[in-house]
Amino acid sequence: MLNKPQLLAIMFADLEAYSWHMTRNEVATIAFMERSFDRARRASMRFGGTLVKTTGDGWIALFSSPNHAVNCARLLQRQTRRLEVDPPSLFRISVHLGEVRLEGSDIYGHAVNIAARLQTLADPGGLVVSQPVIAVIAPNSSYHLDAIGHPLLKNIGDDLGAYRLVEGSGRHQRNDTLCLEILGGVRMKTKGGKTLPLRSRTAMALIGALALDPDDELEASRIAVMLWPGKDPKKARQALAQTRRLSNSYAAFSTPEIIIADGPMLRLDTRAVEVDLNLVYKALISGIVEPVLRRTERVTEGLLSGLEGISPLFSTWLRVQRVIWRDRLIAGLELCLERHNDAQPALRAASETLLQFEPGHEPASHALMCHFAATGRSEAALREFDRLSDHLRDVYQLMPGSDISAFASSLRGLPQLDADKRVAGSALRLPQIAIGSFMADNPQAQPTAEKFRADLLDNLSRFRTWAVLDLANENFGGADYVLTARCDMSETGARLSLRLVEPKSHRIAWSAIYSISAAEWRRVQGQIVGKIAAALEVYISADRLAHRISAAPTDTADYDDWLRGESLLLRWMPEADREAKNLFTRIISRTPEFAPAYASLASIHNVRHILFPGSPPALEDAKAARISAVLAVELDPMDARNHLALAWSAALTSGFDEAAVHLDLALSLNPYSPTTTISAAMGYAFLGDHLRAGQVLDAAIALAPMLRPHQWCYAAAVRFLGGEDAAAVEASRRSGDQIVDNQGWLAAALARQGKIAEAQDAFNRLMAEIAPVWAGAGPPDAESVHTWFTTAYPIRSEEDRAALSRALRRAMPAAALPAITDTVGR
Repeated sequence: MLNKPQLLAIMFADLEAYSWHMTRNEVATIAFMERSFDRARRASMRFGGTLVKTTGDGWIALFSSPNHAVNCARLLQRQTRRLEVDPPSLFRISVHLGEVRLEGSDIYGHAVNIAARLQTLADPGGLVVSQPVIAVIAPNSSYHLDAIGHPLLKNIGDDLGAYRLVEGSGRHQRNDTLCLEILGGVRMKTKGGKTLPLRSRTAMALIGALALDPDDELEASRIAVMLWPGKDPKKARQALAQTRRLSNSYAAFSTPEIIIADGPMLRLDTRAVEVDLNLVYKALISGIVEPVLRRTERVTEGLLSGLEGISPLFSTWLRVQRVIWRDRLIAGLELCLERHNDAQPALRAASETLLQFEPGHEPASHALMCHFAATGRSEAALREFDRLSDHLRDVYQLMPGSDISAFASSLRGLPQLDADKRVAGSALRLPQIAIGSFMADNPQAQPTAEKFRADLLDNLSRFRTWAVLDLANENFGGADYVLTARCDMSETGARLSLRLVEPKSHRIAWSAIYSISAAEWRRVQGQIVGKIAAALEVYISADRLAHRISAAPTDTADYDDWLRGESLLLRWMPEADREAKNLFTRIISRTPEFAPAYASLASIHNVRHILFPGSPPALEDAKAARISAVLAVELDPMDARNHLALAWSAALTSGFDEAAVHLDLALSLNPYSPTTTISAAMGYAFLGDHLRAGQVLDAAIALAPMLRPHQWCYAAAVRFLGGEDAAAVEASRRSGDQIVDNQGWLAAALARQGKIAEAQDAFNRLMAEIAPVWAGAGPPDAESVHTWFTTAYPIRSEEDRAALSRALRRAMPAAALPAITDTVGR
């Protein structure tokens, strides 16, 4: 039986000449489609939609808002043109508004057929929208609409108008394309080589940030707070508008605007401006290593260099973006290792460039040795092996892997000797996960297993609470855990069996089996990787804590002390917080560079108003939280937890735009950690971005093997503020009252459902839970509890705060109502 029909905007995308591309270069086309699907998933989520189905050469996505669907389609077309290589692989995209029915991963309805027919009317790289979409989307000066005939629509019994959406207003024509250099600073030139005078550093930062952002757009409020973090938000937005006008004036003779406003978003017009970094990346995707990449400092430290002093927040954001681009370029270089054969000079260029980014990159070193051997330079190959051996020994206390060691021995004419991967006596602070072999049941399936393994390595490396070792077919030495997998393929799909083993005792700490149908394999492979990463975060922490919890604090490493402190915080009790604070303070005294301890200290100060209900906001707590969070981010800007701590400390002092920037960074750094995503979801909900909050929470629940009780309370707040009262009730009841405020969210959600008696019971339980820890000036009566609950959270929107207040008042005991009757319903 199909679900009830829903009125949704349907995006239908199809690649032009897919069969021709597959015939010409199947491997490259499949890689391109995988990149495109990934971009489509991320963009759909960003605009409040869902990519529900891939079709081999395209996809179908659904949106509640036609505006969001159109803006998402425009972004995807821009990204394809900007990031992909020549000859272009372009999509035809359509957007239609109509009723659809959802059933699993499939959608049904006449509107889907119309969207599919509309797509055939689009130009390659273009977008066609239907008359129902035109009727509801907001006018936008950055594009215009051209009406087209619709004979295909008549064939299916509809006489709908259709329009091509054309980028640019049609009123202005640019005279020349500008060249924007962001490697080694920010410089803008004409095609003729004339340098335009960019005299304002904030204008340079604005232009550079828009050129650097991987998603092609930035929200204006985010940019304003990054450029002017100390200014009043209204004045910061005014300064941003002035800076945008100044930036556009630099290129006025060439093009009317280089910075375009799409509603609350700003973007660089990539039709008018070519960015050097994007050109380098496009060349890399096609297998060409541009000379500038050989100077790795231009990428690692040179992006927007000279602009670090704009503001501390801009500097932090920039550090993260540099690492994101570094990782993206490394991934492109790794593809080049597979693309070129041993004797090609391009292989040497890719491997040598990779080794400049990562001197210990074994596959790159092995590829370089193979190139030297294939071109008759065995001595150079052996020198490279000796260099790698010295580097691994000095930095990681490791020896090269068996494959590359065997190759070196064959060049020397010597038998391969067994070698322990780890030098005796070495000790690393974080627990180590060795990723072992991922075996397949037949040779044809082995590439699938290897691709799965590579994706898992990439995602596990996002977590900063462990070190990941790539040790396929190796001696696992001193690794704390070993993850292995088997992939059994059949005509119907794949069966993945995974085991996490403690190598010393051979104890299985975790195991799981995932079964995926053949039709779904490509679509859900990324989701399975995320599920595994999320599961390991939970199980490794729990397993390690179980084996360390009885040890004396002086006998444990920093990580184990920190883990014990984190487990104390999960009790949400004042005495546990005090003990945890002592642990974190001792860690910092021993190891001042241990960033997680600072983030955890900030978290203690950030939640004090919940642990001690009724207490007024303390300036000392706000200062202490910010100092600790800032130190954590400075020590390790790539740890999502540090950005979460700083986001909450900013939100609690009404720095909402700054909080949003750090929430965005936390999610981009680690989207597979339930600890990160659920906290970020609640942050977005308090900031009023309920669409994003719900999406992030949904994704976290889909990935997490289980939610901790306090995380269900977070979910209850997200659901209530997002208007999902039934879901809020369910989440609150699953929380188990681990956090003292849980019954408050339950009471509010029940009251808004009209279940007043149940809501009053929940409010009474809230008062009973609060009484033993109440820190207010007077006793915790209904009115004082209401006041505390509605002011304790950093809720940005007064409308959201008022909705919470109204719901709680309906839930208050009848005996308390006469004194407050005049405020009910406001």
